Amino acid sequence: MYFIYKPEGVEPTRWKFEPSKLMSPEVEAIEDHTGMAFKQWFEAFEQGSFKAIHGLLWIMLKRSRPTLLWHEVQFCMDDIDFEVEPGDEDDSDDEDPKEA
Repeated sequence: MYFIYKPEGVEPTRWKFEPSKLMSPEVEAIEDHTGMAFKQWFEAFEQGSFKAIHGLLWIMLKRSRPTLLWHEVQFCMDDIDFEVEPGDEDDSDDEDPKEA
């Protein structure tokens, strides 16, 4: 799956999203800021939780802007999109994070 950030007036940014490949400091930061364990966060993300989506967007943006703060990331749902790769529909269970 691809996670796409496309705020109005800005060239869209597209990241390959593989939850099991997030680095431990990234996952811990998401947990700290959302108050959710990784598995809960992923489930909330799949259900469209704004807080969960905020966590992923913040981490993806932070990779290129390390000093970016949580509260500096503001978005609306029109800014967010998802793209499923062919064949991903059948493999969705393979991406589920492991239980802690």
